[in-house]
Amino acid sequence: MNQVAGVILAGGQSSRMGTPKAMLAVGGETFLSRVVRTARAGGLAPLVVVTGPAHPEIVARHPELLPLLVRNPHPEEGQLSSLRVGLAALPTGVDAAVVLLVDHPLVQAETVRILLRARSAQGAAIVVPVHAGRRGHPVLFAREVFAELAACPLEAGARAVVGADPARVVEMAVEDPGILTDVDTPAEYARMVPHG
Repeated sequence: MNQVAGVILAGGQSSRMGTPKAMLAVGGETFLSRVVRTARAGGLAPLVVVTGPAHPEIVARHPELLPLLVRNPHPEEGQLSSLRVGLAALPTGVDAAVVLLVDHPLVQAETVRILLRARSAQGAAIVVPVHAGRRGHPVLFAREVFAELAACPLEAGARAVVGADPARVVEMAVEDPGILTDVDTPAEYARMVPHG
């Protein structure tokens, strides 16, 4: 079985939320601990968590995650810059990486496993989950596109790599509304996420 890593992006400014999204509560744990647990349950290893301004809070709250943490020195450059930091931290033997976002805390582990099966069965370069006709997160990127992610303009984002060649993108239908549950504001948090 080829090694597929998990890269968890938790380096954003959380400007619209007003508080670090990684630290928000969901079902008795933080967004970050939930996403880490989902990644592990889905079969991803090794894991890298890319942090930004919330790094001190993350270390204080989750000292057990310290070995996984890599800090983005320029989080203001956006999500793709964090993704590059995460990919650069992976060992060379990794075949692919599933990129998980800390503001999508409700993704199910089975969705991660579906992405892995698509990579294994079809050799797909990019695997995207789809629910109710809409693409969501997490997304699997095979090593063969890492160089493109490292080279494309920061403002274009990873979406530009996904859109560059539709023939190499496999869409997988999932029964997981969590792939679309993007929590950016207090109102979205109140509406979408079970607290407690």
